[in-house]
Amino acid sequence: MKRNFTHIWVATVIVLCALLVLPSCKTGSSTSSEGFTTINGDFPVVYAQRNLDAIGDPTDGVTFSAGGDLMYKDASIPVILPMNITAAYTQGQGDVSDPSVNFDATKVVFSMRGPNDETFSLWEMDVATKQYIPLITDNVVAEFGDDVDPAYLPDGRIVFTSNRQKRMQEMMTDQNIAKHKTLDEYEREPALQLHVLDPATQDITQISFNQSHDRNPTVLKDGRIMFSRWDHLANRNHFPIFTVNPDGTDLFVLYGAFSPGNSFLHPMEQRNGRIMSTLMPLSGTDEGGTIVSIDTANYS
Repeated sequence: MKRNFTHIWVATVIVLCALLVLPSCKTGSSTSSEGFTTINGDFPVVYAQRNLDAIGDPTDGVTFSAGGDLMYKDASIPVILPMNITAAYTQGQGDVSDPSVNFDATKVVFSMRGPNDETFSLWEMDVATKQYIPLITDNVVAEFGDDVDPAYLPDGRIVFTSNRQKRMQEMMTDQNIAKHKTLDEYEREPALQLHVLDPATQDITQISFNQSHDRNPTVLKDGRIMFSRWDHLANRNHFPIFTVNPDGTDLFVLYGAFSPGNSFLHPMEQRNGRIMSTLMPLSGTDEGGTIVSIDTANYS
């Protein structure tokens, strides 16, 4: 049955106030000359609480470990206990990852796999009511692949990465080729590609076609999608940062093609236009590394 509503932890925390002072958030902020913003006061936070063994290396596209949930706190102060939003669905046997907040901080999109689900799927929580719904309403379509790393586009659509490989499957049908999912270049698992979902029409469009994983999409201030791409050419085997338009045009490398360091993951744009990213080796790290701030305009 699909989507019936009835240790040691790692947490990905997203501040609902983001970098804006919202009416519902009792907070102030200050920005240093380096572009780092300090938020002062009490503000709500939402995060994915997962087992450490759910965290893989950069080349691990989809990881699952029973016990993950979406957590919410009305305020960031320690005396406020977190609320387990998804416990009724996961029943301690599911997993949750990759929460992302919309631009006015009223919705949270995240990826969840329940105990009876075959794949990770996209869900959306209403911040005011704490109710959550699946964004892909057809169970057959939802189960066709693992959908992870969602982020809101300015027009309300959602970019995410998935091993469903929708357009590639359609092309195989058009050319009378037996359908199969292409594997990453290590031939360990189906490669993750960028897709865009329109929740209103349920249309899903594949916008990237990499040999291996495209990961961690986010949206820049100019509307482009920024993401990490597994790129292996000759002696270069790494994750530089790429950009692409929401329709899949103008794909280009932003940083990391010939820079020091190997794998740049989870890139996010800062207020001053610099890019914050994690930086780590390709393997043996459990996605643990250092946090860097990159001046992409000056390649430094």
